Amino acid sequence: MWVATQYRQKALEFLEFAQTVDDQRQKGRLLELAQAYARLADLADKNSATDIVYETPPRQYGAAMGPQRVTRPHVEGDPAA
Repeated sequence: MWVATQYRQKALEFLEFAQTVDDQRQKGRLLELAQAYARLADLADKNSATDIVYETPPRQYGAAMGPQRVTRPHVEGDPAA
């Protein structure tokens, strides 16, 4: 949650800085950065609420894990066929 707060703070800083700039090109870039940080804050909030747990599947032993033969479809005129 603190990450989202930091992103929002940074977005606010860029927004405030954009208000002090006269050059429209720079102002546009600063506003884009502010929006990007605001999106990052939203994603950080969303991700903080998501718990993903990956469990490795049990290992299988025996014939199922042995070498597998891959067959190719027969193609007329294919020298490898």
